[in-house]
Amino acid sequence: MVCVGMNFGIFPDTYFPEKTGSDFETTEYLKPLEPFRSEYSIFSNLDHGSVAAGHAGCHALLSGVESK
Repeated sequence: MVCVGMNFGIFPDTYFPEKTGSDFETTEYLKPLEPFRSEYSIFSNLDHGSVAAGHAGCHALLSGVESK
């Protein structure tokens, strides 16, 4: 499993396809993975609204837990 946090500077429009489903159009950042297209899934909109955004929220990636 590879998890990429968008808070590290990936421009979402170049990463997330506009169309959902298996026949999506490959984006600029996903082109190198094209040979493996049937072997991966892309999830989006998994933000934790109660946690700080950007670099301040890096610690909460995957957990949604705000550090003190």
